Amino acid sequence: MNYAPEERNEVIRQAYIGLFQLAPLLFEKYVDFIDTYAKVEEAEREEIYKDLFQQEETAMIAQYIREKGMIQGEIRMLAKQLDARFGGIPDRVMAKIKHADSETIEKWGVRLLTAKELEEIFDV
Repeated sequence: MNYAPEERNEVIRQAYIGLFQLAPLLFEKYVDFIDTYAKVEEAEREEIYKDLFQQEETAMIAQYIREKGMIQGEIRMLAKQLDARFGGIPDRVMAKIKHADSETIEKWGVRLLTAKELEEIFDV
């Protein structure tokens, strides 16, 4: 991408909006590509979200992005807790965690409190 540094947030914002307008059902599948390609950092993302929330026509996409960010935070927290408790996370379990929804992650977090073995948490 070739743009002036001061235009970076607007370029990323327009990429989010364009993807959402073009393929709302595929937004979740491809939004990570934008974040990875543009190397979007958390502070930038938050600034863009604030801007999206302030405008009525982009509030829906902003809400979706915020919820996705919250799930990613839940995933990171669960992974840290599992690592601290069991000394590592097998790849198969990490893959399962990365594809879970918020309700499932919460359920696993509660199971973590009483589980003696990793398998008790995930029914694997």
